[in-house]
Amino acid sequence: MKIGNCKNCGKEFEIGLNVKRKTFCSVECRKKLYAHALKEKRAEKYPVKKCVWCGKEFVANIYSKIFCNQKCLIKSNSNKRAIERQNSITKNTEICLHCGKEFEINFDIKRKRYCSKDCRKKSYSQAGKEKRVANKIKICAGCGKEFVKNSNIQNYCSKKCRPKDSYIKYKDKKTRTNNCLCCGKEFRTYTKRIRYCSKKCLEISIIKQNQAKEQFIRNCAYCEKQFETHIPHKIYCCEKCKIIVNRKDEKATLQKKRVSYLRNCLHCGEEFITGNPRQKFCKMQCRHDFQASPSSKKIEVKECKCCGREFITSRSYKKCCSKICGKRVSRIKEKLLKIYETVYV
Repeated sequence: MKIGNCKNCGKEFEIGLNVKRKTFCSVECRKKLYAHALKEKRAEKYPVKKCVWCGKEFVANIYSKIFCNQKCLIKSNSNKRAIERQNSITKNTEICLHCGKEFEINFDIKRKRYCSKDCRKKSYSQAGKEKRVANKIKICAGCGKEFVKNSNIQNYCSKKCRPKDSYIKYKDKKTRTNNCLCCGKEFRTYTKRIRYCSKKCLEISIIKQNQAKEQFIRNCAYCEKQFETHIPHKIYCCEKCKIIVNRKDEKATLQKKRVSYLRNCLHCGEEFITGNPRQKFCKMQCRHDFQASPSSKKIEVKECKCCGREFITSRSYKKCCSKICGKRVSRIKEKLLKIYETVYV
């Protein structure tokens, strides 16, 4: 055992044989010495100042620093506020603009016009109403009196002043007169596209147009009933017949796309028809029996491509005896591909 002296406290302590370097007896001594060394380095870079509040000396990291810690800063600020409150005892008196009462104010406050929040809110609401009313005042076009308007379009103070034909004239400016193509009556519309005065006239005109066209007598392609139409390419008498025929056509197209294969089962040897080209068993039970039987697993003896050893496997795709050999083969392939790309490409 070795014996050493602590750099901080000077005590003797034992050192193990495996330990090459140990200069402190404990972790506390090491931390104290490092902290003392940091303070000395900071004292060289930063100046030493006195705290304004407590008078202690401290190393200032910032040149504008005055207090040694945050507690001294809080105490000094609270002392300043207390002094300001004592000086603000002298008060002035002012008159409220809303209610007219007198109230006291500290000399620091420069602007205070109302004695309370209620008086301030009432005065602001009253001033806002006066501004709104001033903007809404208008002269009546009928009697010439002033009135407060409810909308920008309003020109009369009441219904008595407004003439009876004023709304009709305003409406007539936007509307137009058209003649109905069916009955010949005049009617008002907002657009030129409307050519009929009502739905009845429109339906009558459609019936007349269909009757005027050539009528074709045909037999339905599904139910073989006779029906009359003005459409030359119509084949079915109604929509039901059309839907039934379309469904039958869809089924027929699906059956044409499907291809069937005739195969022999690997387990039982029976013939079966399937739509899947990869299917090898007629039933699920045959597949399970085939997998459980030992004859399904063909054991083979192969040579490893990497090391050349012989190994036994039941997997036909396996070419290496272990994973290590497989990784070596893959690395060799990558190197050969890089050489090929550099030489021939």
